[in-house]
Amino acid sequence: MVKKFFVILSSILVLLFIIAGVHMLEFHNKFKNYLKTTYPNEKFSVGMVKYDLIINNIYYSSVYCLEDGTKFYIRSTKSGEISEEYLQTLNMSRLNKLLEECLKKEKIKDSINNIRAGVDKTSESNTDKNIDYKNIDKTVFVVFNENRFENNQKFAEAIYELIKVLKNNEIKINSIVFWYNDEEKAYEVRLENEDINRDVNKIYEKIEVIKQINN
Repeated sequence: MVKKFFVILSSILVLLFIIAGVHMLEFHNKFKNYLKTTYPNEKFSVGMVKYDLIINNIYYSSVYCLEDGTKFYIRSTKSGEISEEYLQTLNMSRLNKLLEECLKKEKIKDSINNIRAGVDKTSESNTDKNIDYKNIDKTVFVVFNENRFENNQKFAEAIYELIKVLKNNEIKINSIVFWYNDEEKAYEVRLENEDINRDVNKIYEKIEVIKQINN
């Protein structure tokens, strides 16, 4: 009797495994067809399909673009609504490489600890295949080296100089955030829209203390 029970149980588990495998293969093919239709000039390698039961209740897979090396995820709801972030991921990578390149010959590079671009993944313009990656919606984040400036005036001048470098390289800036620490305080400057075009004095007025540093 016990043996018969385990045989039945094993058969059920095997059947469920086969059904799950067929279901995953179905979504794998959907992902491949979606990518082929959406990006006909690119070739992709789609990984094993997984199911996120706990958090998002979606099917997803990792994807690798064979042409440019971009790694990203593609997802689908049970009803078949597919989403992915290929262009956003590709453009963010291109932007960060460009940021590094355009600063290589600039004196201000010595003052910068880290600079990177964060792409707005919800913006419709960032999914437009025809838009230049320099012009997508993004925020640039800049961390200056500690104790680099004599005072906040020098900090503001460095910000102005960096923005000028980005503009000279035709990089559209939607918003830009700067951080800097001296021995006593941590500072932040957030600039958006027209504030990005302000002079040094106006930038100076935007400097805020965000933390007191205890020695």
